[in-house]
Amino acid sequence: MLQDFISNLLQGLDHKTVVQAVQRQEDRDYVGPPHPVSKLRPVLYCTAKQETPLQAAHRTSLLETQSWNQNYWLQHNTAFEKEKQAFITKKLSEKYSIASRHGNEDQLTLTSEEMAEFYKQFLDQNFDQHMQYNREWYKRNFKHIIMAAKVWIESKRR
Repeated sequence: MLQDFISNLLQGLDHKTVVQAVQRQEDRDYVGPPHPVSKLRPVLYCTAKQETPLQAAHRTSLLETQSWNQNYWLQHNTAFEKEKQAFITKKLSEKYSIASRHGNEDQLTLTSEEMAEFYKQFLDQNFDQHMQYNREWYKRNFKHIIMAAKVWIESKRR
């Protein structure tokens, strides 16, 4: 799964930039354009010339978290758009049905109040999933902070 994510990550970046970065082994990370569905920007983390096992573990952990995060938002946003379109279609058909009976067919959109009904419903339905995601996100970020601190301490000892 991680290998697939890295392949997709590299596809999101300009090939010339990736090749140059790999050839020169620059000490910088590359951030790609936002994914059209997840809206997340992929990061290509640099590999230090003499990467220690701790640095490698930290980088791998960052990539695994990025992959996990990408998968979550891809699924979440796909479900959101699908449910939103179904809601809009249903509401517009109800509106057109009522409007055509009253001779008022110029209402082609939903109001913000009508859309608020969908947003509240979607958030309520997915509350437990969002809370589980947030708890996992905080755990992973705390782990990355600890690992980054260990990498920093290790670099000062050399």
